Amino acid sequence: MNREQVQTQEKISTSIEPAGIGRWRINGTKCWITGAASARMFLVFGRHTKDTYKGMSCFAVPGTTAGITIHEPDDLLSVTGVGLRTVDFSDVEVGEENLIGQLGRGMVVAESGLLFGRFLYSCHVFGYYEAMQPDNDSLCF
Repeated sequence: MNREQVQTQEKISTSIEPAGIGRWRINGTKCWITGAASARMFLVFGRHTKDTYKGMSCFAVPGTTAGITIHEPDDLLSVTGVGLRTVDFSDVEVGEENLIGQLGRGMVVAESGLLFGRFLYSCHVFGYYEAMQPDNDSLCF
């Protein structure tokens, strides 16, 4: 869901438009995508209506689909080991079988993934903190 200059879901500009019966066309740019050079599948969130919440959908897009351009690695804060890349989607066509969840329910998909990731990340932080304590019997909370 990363895009330059996007802090809220209202500003997401990747578009998803009908491209025939059961087909969709995706146009937009994603930045700071970890492992993009070796990705076999991208989860792409985009808008098909102006509605802030119900206008977003999620599609699984195979990395070999025509119209995908993966740029050279981004040198962002000297993070080089994770291969941050910008990915362009230009007239990328996918079918209904690529839709994750229901049309217009992309935020539900995004929130469920983000929630798990945030929980997992907080567990890592507490684990690292506890491991750094001089007394192994101490708890971090």
